[in-house]
Amino acid sequence: MQPPNQAAIPRSVLWMVLLSFVLQVAGIGVFRQYHTRRGEDNFGFGFEMGRVGRSIALGQGFSSPYEGNTGPTAWEPPLYPYLIGGVFKIFGVYTYASAWVLLSINSLFAAFTTIPVYRIAHRTFGPRVALWSARTWALNPYVWYWSIHWIWDTTFTPLVLALIFLVALEMEQWPGWRGWALFGAVWGVGALANPTMLSFLPFCGLWVWWRRYRRGLRSLAGVVLCSLVFFLVLSPWLARNYEAFGRLVFIRDDFGLQLRLGNNKLADGISIVTLQPNLNKLELEKFQREALFLLLERLAQAHGQRRSVGLSQFPFSGVVRDGRLGIDACAAAETAGGVAFRRTRRHLSHDLLLRVPACPLPPSHRT
Repeated sequence: MQPPNQAAIPRSVLWMVLLSFVLQVAGIGVFRQYHTRRGEDNFGFGFEMGRVGRSIALGQGFSSPYEGNTGPTAWEPPLYPYLIGGVFKIFGVYTYASAWVLLSINSLFAAFTTIPVYRIAHRTFGPRVALWSARTWALNPYVWYWSIHWIWDTTFTPLVLALIFLVALEMEQWPGWRGWALFGAVWGVGALANPTMLSFLPFCGLWVWWRRYRRGLRSLAGVVLCSLVFFLVLSPWLARNYEAFGRLVFIRDDFGLQLRLGNNKLADGISIVTLQPNLNKLELEKFQREALFLLLERLAQAHGQRRSVGLSQFPFSGVVRDGRLGIDACAAAETAGGVAFRRTRRHLSHDLLLRVPACPLPPSHRT
């Protein structure tokens, strides 16, 4: 059954959507926002998501959020990095054309958010407030700033969250199973876009159940269906993470870093970003060393050595060359017990530096 009380969207709102999009795209050109920062090997072009998008475009998979080739990652949720990767594949990696396209897509997301904003306000406060709400969103320069300045999920996530909020309102009196299926689907997309939205999920779900209960509508079967659809949407990414890391990684896994950035002796209420690997050479070296250690552990496990290998057992050279940590390959291979390396040891000079290739990291971890 269709959701009840769906008022037609006025033509003026649709014109506002178009006007908002056109003005944002014009702002990209006028303010030259497609000229992204070129320092740090274009890291300012999408930051970690841009790095992962580059790896996708280059055929290395969802990997390497920082400098160097550090293997598969769950550092970011998948949707926006894959969008960046697709654009890079068509328009080039870190090109002006790609910046134009991505910022225009961001602008489109921001403009389309006007529609759920209008519907939410119409259902909650009436047509007059709804019209002014739509105008405020569509023509708000602060909204445009995020769409034309940042290559990130800063406009896609609000669009999905607005749709979630709208569907939740409609679920209050939406009989049948289609509403529950849609509710689970939009929450699944939201989780893959930005899993921080999941902090709202239990409160949203309880509110829907309570409002339906007051109206005498049953919800138990719908909750089961909603949950199944939700995990069905997530399942391809969860399966990928399990295959890549050998354990369950729920969407993303950079909690440790984020906790440290906001909770250390230098923190004063905001994130201390100078501890991020892209801004701290020591942290970057640790990041690359861990990736290399995990690669060697995978090689050891692949050749039958199941015992735990500690970092202290590897003769790290302690230097980074061309942005990648160098180690004595022969000694490391002996320590790891890699049969394939031992077979080719006679072909390796003792000072050869092994670099991190694009291959799966070992089970039990990720970078």
